[in-house]
Amino acid sequence: MKRNSATAKLFFTLLFCTAYIFSFSHYGANAVDMVFSGPERFGAHTEIAGVQLSGVTSQEAIKKLSLAQTQWEENTKISLHYREKAAEADLKMFDFELEESVNLAQSGKRSNLIVQIDEGSLAELLLTLGVNEMDTGTLDISRLEADLLLLAAMLEGGGHSFKLNSYLPETGTSEVISEAMISGESQLEQMRLWTEQFSTIEIAANSSVSILKTVNGSNSSEWNAEALSLVATAIYKTVLPTNFLISERHIGRELPAHAEAGYEAKIDLERNMDFVFNNPNDLVYQLQFKMIGTSLYVSLKGSQFSDDYTVKIEDKQTFKPKTIVQYSAQLSFGETETLIEGKDGTVVKVYRTVSGPNGKIVKEELVAEDFYAPVHKVMLRSLIVAESEESLAGDTESLPESNLGEAPGVPANSGQGAAESSAAGDGSGQAVKPAAPQNSGTESDLSGQPTQPTK
Repeated sequence: MKRNSATAKLFFTLLFCTAYIFSFSHYGANAVDMVFSGPERFGAHTEIAGVQLSGVTSQEAIKKLSLAQTQWEENTKISLHYREKAAEADLKMFDFELEESVNLAQSGKRSNLIVQIDEGSLAELLLTLGVNEMDTGTLDISRLEADLLLLAAMLEGGGHSFKLNSYLPETGTSEVISEAMISGESQLEQMRLWTEQFSTIEIAANSSVSILKTVNGSNSSEWNAEALSLVATAIYKTVLPTNFLISERHIGRELPAHAEAGYEAKIDLERNMDFVFNNPNDLVYQLQFKMIGTSLYVSLKGSQFSDDYTVKIEDKQTFKPKTIVQYSAQLSFGETETLIEGKDGTVVKVYRTVSGPNGKIVKEELVAEDFYAPVHKVMLRSLIVAESEESLAGDTESLPESNLGEAPGVPANSGQGAAESSAAGDGSGQAVKPAAPQNSGTESDLSGQPTQPTK
Protein backbone atom coordinates (compact mmCIF):
# COMPACT_ATOMS: atom_id res chain seq x y z
CA MET A 1 0.00 0.00 0.00
CA LYS A 2 2.81 2.40 0.89
CA ARG A 3 4.57 1.51 -2.33
CA ASN A 4 1.50 2.43 -4.45
CA SER A 5 1.17 5.74 -2.62
CA ALA A 6 4.78 6.64 -3.31
CA THR A 7 4.38 5.73 -6.97
CA ALA A 8 1.30 7.94 -7.28
CA LYS A 9 3.09 10.88 -5.67
CA LEU A 10 6.01 10.47 -8.04
CA PHE A 11 3.64 10.34 -11.04
CA PHE A 12 1.81 13.52 -10.12
CA THR A 13 5.08 15.28 -9.34
CA LEU A 14 6.48 14.41 -12.75
CA LEU A 15 3.18 15.43 -14.44
CA PHE A 16 3.19 18.81 -12.68
CA CYS A 17 6.80 19.46 -13.58
CA THR A 18 6.19 18.53 -17.20
CA ALA A 19 3.15 20.83 -17.43
CA TYR A 20 5.06 23.64 -15.73
CA ILE A 21 8.02 23.35 -18.08
CA PHE A 22 5.73 23.20 -21.15
CA SER A 23 3.62 26.17 -20.07
CA PHE A 24 6.63 28.27 -19.18
CA SER A 25 8.28 27.58 -22.51
CA HIS A 26 5.09 28.38 -24.45
CA TYR A 27 3.49 31.25 -22.57
CA GLY A 28 6.72 32.61 -21.21
CA ALA A 29 7.91 33.45 -24.70
CA ASN A 30 4.69 35.36 -25.32
CA ALA A 31 5.03 37.15 -22.00
CA VAL A 32 8.58 38.16 -22.83
CA ASP A 33 7.40 39.43 -26.24
CA MET A 34 4.65 41.45 -24.61
CA VAL A 35 7.03 42.99 -22.11
CA PHE A 36 9.86 43.79 -24.48
CA SER A 37 8.10 44.18 -27.88
CA GLY A 38 4.98 46.18 -26.74
CA PRO A 39 1.28 45.68 -27.66
CA GLU A 40 0.15 43.71 -30.70
CA ARG A 41 0.13 45.56 -34.01
CA PHE A 42 -1.87 45.01 -37.19
CA GLY A 43 -0.11 43.34 -40.04
CA ALA A 44 0.53 44.71 -43.52
CA HIS A 45 -2.43 45.59 -45.78
CA THR A 46 -4.87 45.95 -42.88
CA GLU A 47 -7.66 48.44 -43.70
CA ILE A 48 -10.93 49.55 -42.12
CA ALA A 49 -13.19 51.76 -44.29
CA GLY A 50 -10.23 52.58 -46.49
CA VAL A 51 -8.06 53.73 -43.57
CA GLN A 52 -4.59 52.07 -43.54
CA LEU A 53 -3.88 50.41 -40.20
CA SER A 54 -0.70 48.48 -41.04
CA GLY A 55 1.74 48.39 -38.11
CA VAL A 56 -0.50 50.26 -35.64
CA THR A 57 -1.94 49.13 -32.35
CA SER A 58 -5.63 48.90 -31.54
CA GLN A 59 -5.63 52.20 -29.67
CA GLU A 60 -3.81 53.91 -32.49
CA ALA A 61 -6.27 52.41 -34.96
CA ILE A 62 -9.24 53.84 -33.01
CA LYS A 63 -7.67 57.32 -33.07
CA LYS A 64 -7.04 57.12 -36.81
CA LEU A 65 -10.60 55.98 -37.46
CA SER A 66 -12.01 58.74 -35.24
CA LEU A 67 -10.10 61.34 -37.23
CA ALA A 68 -11.31 59.79 -40.50
CA GLN A 69 -14.91 59.87 -39.23
CA THR A 70 -14.64 63.58 -38.36
CA GLN A 71 -13.22 64.39 -41.78
CA TRP A 72 -15.99 62.36 -43.41
CA GLU A 73 -18.69 64.27 -41.53
CA GLU A 74 -17.12 67.58 -42.55
CA ASN A 75 -16.79 66.72 -46.24
CA THR A 76 -19.93 64.68 -46.86
CA LYS A 77 -23.46 65.72 -47.74
CA ILE A 78 -26.35 63.28 -47.99
CA SER A 79 -29.62 64.54 -49.44
CA LEU A 80 -32.93 62.75 -49.79
CA HIS A 81 -35.35 63.67 -52.58
CA TYR A 82 -39.06 62.97 -52.59
CA ARG A 83 -41.23 64.33 -55.40
CA GLU A 84 -40.41 68.04 -55.62
CA LYS A 85 -38.79 68.26 -52.18
CA ALA A 86 -35.23 67.72 -51.00
CA ALA A 87 -33.74 67.64 -47.49
CA GLU A 88 -30.20 67.23 -46.21
CA ALA A 89 -29.57 64.47 -43.68
CA ASP A 90 -27.92 65.19 -40.33
CA LEU A 91 -24.89 62.90 -40.27
CA LYS A 92 -25.16 62.68 -36.49
CA MET A 93 -27.88 60.09 -37.05
CA PHE A 94 -25.06 57.59 -37.74
CA ASP A 95 -23.56 55.89 -34.66
CA PHE A 96 -20.02 54.67 -35.41
CA GLU A 97 -18.83 51.78 -33.21
CA LEU A 98 -15.08 52.29 -33.66
CA GLU A 99 -13.80 50.09 -30.84
CA GLU A 100 -15.95 47.16 -31.91
CA SER A 101 -14.83 47.65 -35.50
CA VAL A 102 -11.15 47.45 -34.44
CA ASN A 103 -11.70 44.42 -32.22
CA LEU A 104 -13.35 42.48 -35.03
CA ALA A 105 -10.81 43.52 -37.66
CA GLN A 106 -8.53 40.81 -38.99
CA SER A 107 -4.86 41.58 -39.49
CA GLY A 108 -3.87 41.82 -43.15
CA LYS A 109 -7.50 42.07 -44.37
CA ARG A 110 -9.93 44.82 -45.38
CA SER A 111 -13.21 45.51 -43.60
CA ASN A 112 -15.83 48.24 -43.06
CA LEU A 113 -16.85 50.13 -39.97
CA ILE A 114 -19.68 48.89 -37.81
CA VAL A 115 -22.38 51.60 -37.96
CA GLN A 116 -25.90 51.88 -36.60
CA ILE A 117 -28.57 54.40 -37.73
CA ASP A 118 -30.96 56.30 -35.50
CA GLU A 119 -34.36 55.28 -36.88
CA GLY A 120 -36.08 58.16 -35.09
CA SER A 121 -33.91 60.73 -36.85
CA LEU A 122 -34.55 59.05 -40.20
CA ALA A 123 -38.30 59.09 -39.56
CA GLU A 124 -38.17 62.82 -38.82
CA LEU A 125 -36.25 63.42 -42.03
CA LEU A 126 -38.88 61.51 -44.02
CA LEU A 127 -41.61 63.54 -42.34
CA THR A 128 -39.85 66.75 -43.38
CA LEU A 129 -40.00 65.57 -46.98
CA GLY A 130 -43.74 65.06 -46.71
CA VAL A 131 -43.68 61.27 -46.82
CA ASN A 132 -47.17 60.44 -45.58
CA GLU A 133 -48.29 57.34 -43.72
CA MET A 134 -49.48 55.66 -46.90
CA ASP A 135 -46.11 56.13 -48.58
CA THR A 136 -44.27 55.09 -45.41
CA GLY A 137 -46.13 51.78 -45.53
CA THR A 138 -45.00 51.11 -49.07
CA LEU A 139 -41.52 52.67 -48.79
CA ASP A 140 -38.75 50.06 -48.58
CA ILE A 141 -37.18 51.58 -45.47
CA SER A 142 -34.99 48.52 -44.82
CA ARG A 143 -33.31 48.90 -48.20
CA LEU A 144 -32.96 52.66 -47.70
CA GLU A 145 -31.31 52.12 -44.29
CA ALA A 146 -28.99 49.48 -45.74
CA ASP A 147 -27.84 51.86 -48.52
CA LEU A 148 -27.29 54.70 -46.04
CA LEU A 149 -25.38 52.45 -43.64
CA LEU A 150 -23.14 51.10 -46.41
CA LEU A 151 -22.23 54.64 -47.40
CA ALA A 152 -21.29 55.50 -43.80
CA ALA A 153 -19.52 52.17 -43.15
CA MET A 154 -17.19 52.81 -46.09
CA LEU A 155 -16.68 56.49 -45.14
CA GLU A 156 -17.43 57.41 -48.74
CA GLY A 157 -17.22 61.21 -48.84
CA GLY A 158 -18.61 63.82 -51.22
CA GLY A 159 -22.20 64.56 -52.19
CA HIS A 160 -24.72 61.75 -52.29
CA SER A 161 -28.36 61.89 -53.38
CA PHE A 162 -31.04 59.33 -52.57
CA LYS A 163 -34.29 59.46 -54.56
CA LEU A 164 -37.05 57.96 -52.48
CA ASN A 165 -39.13 57.16 -55.55
CA SER A 166 -36.68 54.34 -56.29
CA TYR A 167 -37.60 52.82 -52.92
CA LEU A 168 -41.33 52.85 -53.72
CA PRO A 169 -43.09 50.14 -55.73
CA GLU A 170 -43.76 50.91 -59.38
CA THR A 171 -47.42 51.81 -59.80
CA GLY A 172 -47.37 52.45 -63.54
CA THR A 173 -50.10 55.07 -63.18
CA SER A 174 -50.06 58.86 -63.34
CA GLU A 175 -52.54 61.38 -62.05
CA VAL A 176 -53.89 64.62 -63.46
CA ILE A 177 -52.05 67.25 -61.45
CA SER A 178 -53.32 70.37 -63.18
CA GLU A 179 -55.56 71.23 -66.11
CA ALA A 180 -56.82 74.20 -68.10
CA MET A 181 -59.23 74.84 -70.96
CA ILE A 182 -59.49 77.92 -73.17
CA SER A 183 -61.55 78.76 -76.22
CA GLY A 184 -59.87 77.84 -79.47
CA GLU A 185 -62.69 78.98 -81.74
CA SER A 186 -60.62 81.78 -83.32
CA GLN A 187 -57.98 79.23 -84.43
CA LEU A 188 -60.04 76.08 -84.68
CA GLU A 189 -58.17 74.44 -87.57
CA GLN A 190 -54.79 75.20 -86.00
CA MET A 191 -55.93 73.81 -82.64
CA ARG A 192 -57.09 70.59 -84.26
CA LEU A 193 -53.78 70.32 -86.09
CA TRP A 194 -51.90 70.84 -82.81
CA THR A 195 -53.80 68.09 -80.99
CA GLU A 196 -53.10 65.74 -83.90
CA GLN A 197 -49.36 66.42 -84.06
CA PHE A 198 -48.71 67.04 -80.35
CA SER A 199 -51.31 65.06 -78.45
CA THR A 200 -48.65 64.41 -75.77
CA ILE A 201 -45.48 66.29 -74.89
CA GLU A 202 -43.14 64.47 -72.49
CA ILE A 203 -41.35 66.68 -69.97
CA ALA A 204 -38.16 64.89 -68.95
CA ALA A 205 -36.74 65.20 -65.44
CA ASN A 206 -34.75 68.41 -64.89
CA SER A 207 -35.40 69.63 -68.43
CA SER A 208 -36.93 72.60 -70.28
CA VAL A 209 -39.72 72.79 -72.84
CA SER A 210 -39.78 75.47 -75.54
CA ILE A 211 -42.78 76.11 -77.78
CA LEU A 212 -40.63 77.34 -80.68
CA LYS A 213 -38.30 74.33 -80.45
CA THR A 214 -41.31 72.03 -80.32
CA VAL A 215 -42.83 73.38 -83.54
CA ASN A 216 -39.43 73.60 -85.24
CA GLY A 217 -39.36 69.84 -85.06
CA SER A 218 -42.37 69.82 -87.40
CA ASN A 219 -43.18 72.08 -90.32
CA SER A 220 -43.07 75.45 -88.54
CA SER A 221 -44.60 77.21 -91.54
CA GLU A 222 -47.89 75.50 -90.68
CA TRP A 223 -48.31 77.61 -87.57
CA ASN A 224 -49.29 81.22 -87.08
CA ALA A 225 -48.37 83.36 -84.08
CA GLU A 226 -51.91 83.71 -82.79
CA ALA A 227 -52.47 79.95 -82.69
CA LEU A 228 -49.17 79.32 -80.94
CA SER A 229 -49.95 82.11 -78.47
CA LEU A 230 -53.23 80.39 -77.68
CA VAL A 231 -51.42 77.08 -77.04
CA ALA A 232 -48.75 78.79 -74.93
CA THR A 233 -51.42 80.54 -72.87
CA ALA A 234 -53.16 77.22 -72.19
CA ILE A 235 -49.87 75.58 -71.17
CA TYR A 236 -48.90 78.52 -68.96
CA LYS A 237 -52.24 78.37 -67.17
CA THR A 238 -51.73 74.61 -66.66
CA VAL A 239 -48.17 74.65 -65.27
CA LEU A 240 -48.60 77.78 -63.16
CA PRO A 241 -50.12 75.93 -60.13
CA THR A 242 -47.05 73.62 -59.94
CA ASN A 243 -43.43 74.04 -58.92
CA PHE A 244 -42.39 74.36 -62.59
CA LEU A 245 -40.23 77.40 -63.31
CA ILE A 246 -41.05 79.92 -66.04
CA SER A 247 -37.85 80.72 -67.95
CA GLU A 248 -39.26 82.93 -70.72
CA ARG A 249 -42.66 84.52 -71.20
CA HIS A 250 -44.03 87.53 -73.09
CA ILE A 251 -47.32 89.38 -73.21
CA GLY A 252 -48.87 91.53 -75.93
CA ARG A 253 -49.71 95.20 -75.86
CA GLU A 254 -53.39 94.35 -75.65
CA LEU A 255 -54.99 91.45 -73.80
CA PRO A 256 -56.23 88.93 -76.41
CA ALA A 257 -59.74 87.56 -76.31
CA HIS A 258 -58.56 84.03 -75.47
CA ALA A 259 -56.65 85.02 -72.31
CA GLU A 260 -57.40 86.36 -68.87
CA ALA A 261 -55.24 89.09 -67.36
CA GLY A 262 -52.27 87.40 -65.69
CA TYR A 263 -52.45 84.22 -67.78
CA GLU A 264 -51.34 85.35 -71.26
CA ALA A 265 -48.26 83.92 -73.00
CA LYS A 266 -47.46 85.44 -76.38
CA ILE A 267 -45.53 83.78 -79.22
CA ASP A 268 -44.02 85.68 -82.12
CA LEU A 269 -42.16 83.60 -84.71
CA GLU A 270 -40.61 86.55 -86.54
CA ARG A 271 -39.29 88.20 -83.38
CA ASN A 272 -38.26 84.88 -81.78
CA MET A 273 -40.51 85.46 -78.78
CA ASP A 274 -40.88 82.12 -77.04
CA PHE A 275 -42.54 80.52 -74.04
CA VAL A 276 -40.13 78.29 -72.05
CA PHE A 277 -40.68 76.49 -68.76
CA ASN A 278 -38.53 74.12 -66.71
CA ASN A 279 -39.29 70.91 -64.81
CA PRO A 280 -36.99 70.99 -61.73
CA ASN A 281 -38.12 67.59 -60.48
CA ASP A 282 -36.44 64.20 -60.77
CA LEU A 283 -39.60 62.75 -62.31
CA VAL A 284 -41.04 62.71 -65.81
CA TYR A 285 -44.32 64.51 -66.51
CA GLN A 286 -46.61 64.72 -69.54
CA LEU A 287 -48.66 67.47 -71.13
CA GLN A 288 -51.69 66.09 -72.95
CA PHE A 289 -53.85 68.04 -75.42
CA LYS A 290 -57.30 67.40 -76.81
CA MET A 291 -60.23 69.34 -78.24
CA ILE A 292 -63.48 69.47 -76.32
CA GLY A 293 -65.92 71.11 -78.70
CA THR A 294 -64.23 74.34 -79.78
CA SER A 295 -62.05 74.54 -76.65
CA LEU A 296 -58.46 73.38 -76.18
CA TYR A 297 -58.05 71.19 -73.09
CA VAL A 298 -54.58 70.76 -71.55
CA SER A 299 -53.70 68.46 -68.66
CA LEU A 300 -50.46 67.83 -66.76
CA LYS A 301 -50.01 64.21 -65.68
CA GLY A 302 -47.47 62.58 -63.39
CA SER A 303 -46.70 61.97 -59.75
CA GLN A 304 -48.53 64.21 -57.31
CA PHE A 305 -46.55 66.89 -55.50
CA SER A 306 -46.00 66.84 -51.74
CA ASP A 307 -47.14 70.46 -51.41
CA ASP A 308 -50.20 72.21 -52.78
CA TYR A 309 -49.71 75.04 -55.28
CA THR A 310 -52.38 77.68 -55.86
CA VAL A 311 -52.42 80.80 -58.04
CA LYS A 312 -53.93 84.13 -57.06
CA ILE A 313 -54.51 87.22 -59.20
CA GLU A 314 -54.33 90.24 -56.91
CA ASP A 315 -53.86 94.03 -56.87
CA LYS A 316 -55.85 94.50 -60.06
CA GLN A 317 -56.09 98.09 -61.21
CA THR A 318 -57.96 99.59 -64.13
CA PHE A 319 -56.97 102.70 -66.08
CA LYS A 320 -59.60 104.60 -68.05
CA PRO A 321 -58.65 105.67 -71.58
CA LYS A 322 -58.45 109.28 -72.67
CA THR A 323 -60.47 110.70 -75.56
CA ILE A 324 -58.55 112.20 -78.45
CA VAL A 325 -60.51 114.69 -80.58
CA GLN A 326 -59.55 115.43 -84.17
CA TYR A 327 -61.28 117.77 -86.62
CA SER A 328 -61.99 117.20 -90.30
CA ALA A 329 -63.47 119.39 -93.03
CA GLN A 330 -64.91 116.27 -94.64
CA LEU A 331 -67.60 115.94 -91.98
CA SER A 332 -70.86 117.83 -92.19
CA PHE A 333 -71.83 120.46 -89.64
CA GLY A 334 -72.21 118.87 -86.16
CA GLU A 335 -71.21 115.39 -87.43
CA THR A 336 -68.89 113.17 -85.34
CA GLU A 337 -67.24 109.84 -86.07
CA THR A 338 -65.44 107.40 -83.77
CA LEU A 339 -62.21 106.18 -85.31
CA ILE A 340 -60.94 104.04 -82.41
CA GLU A 341 -63.04 102.68 -79.58
CA GLY A 342 -61.23 103.16 -76.29
CA LYS A 343 -60.26 100.26 -74.07
CA ASP A 344 -59.45 100.18 -70.37
CA GLY A 345 -55.88 99.51 -69.29
CA THR A 346 -55.15 96.88 -66.64
CA VAL A 347 -52.37 95.87 -64.28
CA VAL A 348 -52.43 92.64 -62.25
CA LYS A 349 -50.02 90.74 -60.02
CA VAL A 350 -49.78 86.95 -60.20
CA TYR A 351 -48.87 85.14 -56.97
CA ARG A 352 -48.14 81.46 -56.39
CA THR A 353 -48.80 80.12 -52.89
CA VAL A 354 -47.17 76.93 -51.60
CA SER A 355 -48.93 75.08 -48.76
CA GLY A 356 -47.62 72.07 -46.85
CA PRO A 357 -49.50 68.81 -46.24
CA ASN A 358 -51.00 70.33 -43.07
CA GLY A 359 -52.42 73.26 -45.04
CA LYS A 360 -49.97 75.77 -43.58
CA ILE A 361 -48.60 78.29 -46.08
CA VAL A 362 -44.92 77.60 -46.64
CA LYS A 363 -44.15 80.27 -49.23
CA GLU A 364 -45.83 82.90 -51.37
CA GLU A 365 -43.99 84.28 -54.39
CA LEU A 366 -44.70 86.94 -56.98
CA VAL A 367 -44.59 85.19 -60.36
CA ALA A 368 -45.43 88.09 -62.68
CA GLU A 369 -46.83 91.59 -62.90
CA ASP A 370 -48.68 92.18 -66.19
CA PHE A 371 -49.54 95.65 -67.47
CA TYR A 372 -51.76 96.52 -70.42
CA ALA A 373 -51.91 100.23 -71.21
CA PRO A 374 -55.28 101.78 -72.07
CA VAL A 375 -56.17 102.23 -75.74
CA HIS A 376 -57.29 105.84 -76.12
CA LYS A 377 -60.56 106.65 -77.84
CA VAL A 378 -60.16 108.69 -81.04
CA MET A 379 -63.08 110.82 -82.29
CA LEU A 380 -63.35 112.80 -85.53
CA ARG A 381 -65.53 115.96 -85.61
CA SER A 382 -66.53 118.59 -88.05
CA LEU A 383 -64.61 121.88 -88.10
CA ILE A 384 -67.59 124.05 -87.01
CA VAL A 385 -69.23 122.85 -83.83
CA ALA A 386 -72.51 124.02 -82.37
CA GLU A 387 -72.77 125.13 -78.71
CA SER A 388 -74.07 121.74 -77.63
CA GLU A 389 -71.11 120.13 -79.41
CA GLU A 390 -68.71 122.49 -77.66
CA SER A 391 -70.07 121.45 -74.28
CA LEU A 392 -69.47 117.83 -75.30
CA ALA A 393 -65.93 118.68 -76.29
CA GLY A 394 -65.37 120.06 -72.83
CA ASP A 395 -65.78 116.56 -71.35
CA THR A 396 -63.00 115.11 -73.46
CA GLU A 397 -59.25 115.22 -73.10
CA SER A 398 -56.78 116.08 -75.80
CA LEU A 399 -53.15 115.07 -75.58
CA PRO A 400 -50.46 117.65 -76.36
CA GLU A 401 -47.87 116.90 -78.99
CA SER A 402 -45.33 116.00 -76.28
CA ASN A 403 -47.40 112.87 -75.53
CA LEU A 404 -47.23 111.45 -79.01
CA GLY A 405 -45.24 108.45 -77.71
CA GLU A 406 -48.03 107.56 -75.28
CA ALA A 407 -51.20 108.24 -77.20
CA PRO A 408 -52.58 108.22 -80.70
CA GLY A 409 -51.19 110.88 -82.99
CA VAL A 410 -51.43 112.11 -86.54
CA PRO A 411 -48.41 111.90 -88.85
CA ALA A 412 -47.33 115.39 -89.78
CA ASN A 413 -47.58 115.01 -93.55
CA SER A 414 -49.95 112.10 -93.93
CA GLY A 415 -53.14 114.05 -94.46
CA GLN A 416 -54.94 111.31 -92.54
CA GLY A 417 -57.36 111.80 -89.68
CA ALA A 418 -56.34 108.49 -88.13
CA ALA A 419 -54.22 107.75 -85.09
CA GLU A 420 -51.84 105.04 -84.05
CA SER A 421 -52.78 103.33 -80.79
CA SER A 422 -49.99 102.62 -78.35
CA ALA A 423 -49.68 100.38 -75.31
CA ALA A 424 -47.00 100.08 -72.74
CA GLY A 425 -47.02 96.34 -71.91
CA ASP A 426 -43.64 94.74 -72.01
CA GLY A 427 -42.87 96.14 -75.42
CA SER A 428 -43.54 92.79 -77.03
CA GLY A 429 -46.87 93.51 -78.69
CA GLN A 430 -47.60 95.07 -82.02
CA ALA A 431 -49.00 98.57 -82.39
CA VAL A 432 -52.34 98.80 -84.21
CA LYS A 433 -52.78 101.43 -86.91
CA PRO A 434 -56.44 101.54 -88.04
CA ALA A 435 -57.39 102.98 -91.40
CA ALA A 436 -59.25 106.32 -91.63
CA PRO A 437 -60.86 108.43 -94.35
CA GLN A 438 -58.53 110.76 -96.22
CA ASN A 439 -58.59 114.31 -94.98
CA SER A 440 -58.08 116.68 -97.87
CA GLY A 441 -59.25 119.72 -95.96
CA THR A 442 -58.40 121.17 -92.59
CA GLU A 443 -56.27 119.10 -90.20
CA SER A 444 -56.26 119.31 -86.42
CA ASP A 445 -53.41 118.69 -84.02
CA LEU A 446 -53.67 116.53 -80.90
CA SER A 447 -54.52 119.48 -78.71
CA GLY A 448 -57.95 119.65 -80.33
CA GLN A 449 -57.29 122.97 -81.95
CA PRO A 450 -58.07 123.28 -85.67
CA THR A 451 -55.32 124.41 -88.04
CA GLN A 452 -55.86 126.75 -90.93
CA PRO A 453 -57.17 124.98 -94.04
CA THR A 454 -54.84 124.80 -97.02
CA LYS A 455 -55.68 127.34 -99.69
